[in-house]
Amino acid sequence: ALTGLPNRLLLADRLEQALTQATRRGKTVAIAYLDLDGFKTVNDRHGHAAGDDVLCQISALLLQSMRPSDICCRYGGEEFLLVLPGMGLQTAVERAQALRQQVAERRWLADGQPIGVTLSVGVACAHNARVAPAALIDMADRALYQAKAEGRNRVCMAGDAPTQAPQADGRSMPPL
Repeated sequence: ALTGLPNRLLLADRLEQALTQATRRGKTVAIAYLDLDGFKTVNDRHGHAAGDDVLCQISALLLQSMRPSDICCRYGGEEFLLVLPGMGLQTAVERAQALRQQVAERRWLADGQPIGVTLSVGVACAHNARVAPAALIDMADRALYQAKAEGRNRVCMAGDAPTQAPQADGRSMPPL
């Protein structure tokens, strides 16, 4: 209720529907699993009410970036999950990268004070095949874990090797 975004209960139903439709139509579904980096520090320094304000501001930014067919849910405390029907992996990575950059460049208000916030993102995609929602989320979660392990404030896609060096723009790309 805080952010006005659907929660993970609604997400389960909507992701299942998106995957079923994609399978029938031979389309893709990408998901982006976003986590605000070190958000506990915001709550510890500014209080939970200020942290809630920042969550609401970021939720509004996410909603503004959505297409009508997209689904944006609050997945956990400071975690969000975007369902991107019809979007391929590379386009989803580019979209996640743009969101990551917008969040990092903006000064968010916490208790009236501007603060910096960054996010890490894991992106996964189901291509023309039936994939269980939990399996797709797990793929994105593993990519998110990689983004965190590589230093945060970056986007990683499912299938990236953990030994890859990030580019200056915060993305991890497969070696050539």
